[in-house]
Amino acid sequence: MDSILLRMIGAAVVAVLLAARLAGASGVWRRRAFGFGAAAFALLAISNGLTYFNMAGSVVVIASFGALLLIAVALVALVRAYQTGEMRDQFQRARDMVDEERRKIAEQDRTPRS
Repeated sequence: MDSILLRMIGAAVVAVLLAARLAGASGVWRRRAFGFGAAAFALLAISNGLTYFNMAGSVVVIASFGALLLIAVALVALVRAYQTGEMRDQFQRARDMVDEERRKIAEQDRTPRS
C-alpha cells in the first residue's frame, strides 16, 4: 500500500478517535481541544487524500498549513484546560498510579532475593 494512503487512513482514524473522545469530554476547554484536534487530523487526511489523487499542489499546502494551525490551537486549548482545573482528576489519577508503582518497587526492593 502506498505511504500517502496509509498516512491518509491513519489521520482519518485519529480524527475519528478524537471526535469520539470529544463526545465524552467534560469541560469547555477540553471539548474545544478535542474538537480542534479532530478537525486538524481530518484536514490532514483530506490533504493526504488530495496528494494521493494528484490534486492541486497549492490546495494541499493550504490544507496542511491549516491543519498545523488547528493543532496549535488545540494545544493552546489543552493548556487552558489545565490552567482552569478541568484536568485535575486526570492528573490526580496519574499521581496515584505513580505513587502506587513506587510503593510496589519499594516493597520489591525490601524483600530478600534468593
